[in-house]
Amino acid sequence: MSKPTRGRDWPLILKQAEQLAPTCASVAALSRLLELPPSTLKDAMRRLKVTRVSLGLGIELQRLDEEAGRNVTTATEGQNRMTISYKGPRIVNPEQLLEFCEIDTTVWEVDHFVVNKWEVGAKPVMRDLKWHRGEMSGVVQSSGGLVVEPLFQVKLWMKRIEPLAQFPTIQPINVTTPITPPTVLKGADVRRAMVWGDPHFGFKRNIRTGVLQPFHSRAALDLILQLAVAAEVDEVHVLGDLLDLPEWSDKFLTSPEMYECLQPALLECHWWLAQFAQLAPTSVHQGNHELRLDNAILRHLRAAYEIRAADEMELPPALSVQRLLALHQIGVEWIGDYPADFQDLNSKLRLLHGKTHRSAPGATAQAVAKESDVTQVFGHVHRVEWVTVSRRDERGVVYPVVGFSPGCACYLDGRVPGQKRPNWQNGCAIIEYEVGGTLFTIAPFVFTDDHVIFQGDLLCAGDDEVLHAVEQTPNWTWATEK
Repeated sequence: MSKPTRGRDWPLILKQAEQLAPTCASVAALSRLLELPPSTLKDAMRRLKVTRVSLGLGIELQRLDEEAGRNVTTATEGQNRMTISYKGPRIVNPEQLLEFCEIDTTVWEVDHFVVNKWEVGAKPVMRDLKWHRGEMSGVVQSSGGLVVEPLFQVKLWMKRIEPLAQFPTIQPINVTTPITPPTVLKGADVRRAMVWGDPHFGFKRNIRTGVLQPFHSRAALDLILQLAVAAEVDEVHVLGDLLDLPEWSDKFLTSPEMYECLQPALLECHWWLAQFAQLAPTSVHQGNHELRLDNAILRHLRAAYEIRAADEMELPPALSVQRLLALHQIGVEWIGDYPADFQDLNSKLRLLHGKTHRSAPGATAQAVAKESDVTQVFGHVHRVEWVTVSRRDERGVVYPVVGFSPGCACYLDGRVPGQKRPNWQNGCAIIEYEVGGTLFTIAPFVFTDDHVIFQGDLLCAGDDEVLHAVEQTPNWTWATEK
């Protein structure tokens, strides 16, 4: 607060105050005559050590103030409200009570008030008393009769013109402590796997030009390989239907465009599997399409069943998918015995090709989850589906069971035999799981226009290098298109 003397001629003001004081009942009344705020005049009197008596405000005014003050009560309600109450004969209206209490009306205003008046009667008493050396002498006598005197009650309810905050002002949170790093369980064996399936390696040959049109999507395969590299996976799992094998099926009539297309399909499938096998240990599930080869041998060429070359007795049969793809040369594990091709990554997580199929989207995953007490990641339906149900273990603890299909790696435009307008999706999944435990995490990846996002990067598929590689396969050349 600045000094009240700044910018004012206070000697002249005090001289005027001495002349006007005898006509005033209070400092507030005097300040109005001087055209000063009451608080400014009081502050100046305090700083300049000027008292009410020195200004000439008489003894009678002091007595009145003392007498009235005994009858004034003040109560506050928080910081923004207060009440002032007076009972007695001296103050008869709100203005006098505000002036007597010296309320700053620039800060406070009257919200509402009450004024009551009543009369009391009393005998007048005359006192003539003197004190001398600690002894009182004199008389006290009644003059007789009654005197009627009015009494007043004035009560004011006040509120601040600009309310103060009732609670501490909201401040932004200032985090001063460092973020706690993750708590990693020492000794836990957690592995990261790339899971994909249903590429349906195969071709349709143009009768007029001889150009091969692939069933498998090279763009999808390239994105899966890019994701596996970027995620630095520990292992790769293919959920079956590597080959389409349309010529080997008795289910439908095969058109001539699909004749003599198995050899290029085997060569390109081998090339892709070799890329994954160089990255991480890779396993392949037998699917219902690979089963076509075994069924065709049993139906039409029993003499070739389980036949092996004399110098390859330790290898799979000569007419088997695993031998035709030379999986032993590139170190790829074959998981046969479809439809019992189960592969348990831990006690709550299972991989398989699957045989359940429902037409409605999501219905297959729902059926698989309802029929199982462990999470099953399956292929076969070519759609990205995820359904979760709850189970209770032997201790009564609730745990989730998921039915999940990561999609497929074949074309979606109807060129794959057996589907004209499929509702399929290209995709894959990266799964992290606790070896020997129960925990796992599934991260699906769905491809859109041959693109996918991974950890802030947009990956884009390409196939020029792939085409060059497969077309330069020794002892076999062919022309292909997308």
